[in-house]
Amino acid sequence: REYNKGTTGLEVAESISSGLARVALSITVNGEVTDLDRPIDQHATIAINTWDSDDGKYTFWHSSAHILAEAVQELYPQAKFGIGPPIES
Repeated sequence: REYNKGTTGLEVAESISSGLARVALSITVNGEVTDLDRPIDQHATIAINTWDSDDGKYTFWHSSAHILAEAVQELYPQAKFGIGPPIES
């Protein structure tokens, strides 16, 4: 399929099916995982990432780590966080 410049990953997912749009976690654009709200401004090969894909799981764990860090920071303002990618275990 072809889409207009500036179309977002969520809009692509919605054009395929509402079910896909509901379970989409991120989009891979030319090999780079990005959020669904970012406009696609170039000719690209894309994949919509769901929990069934490694990139979808990565997105979920990465986002969850940010949410958890914010909650910990709210409860314990003195908490210090490390920097690094999400890990499997």
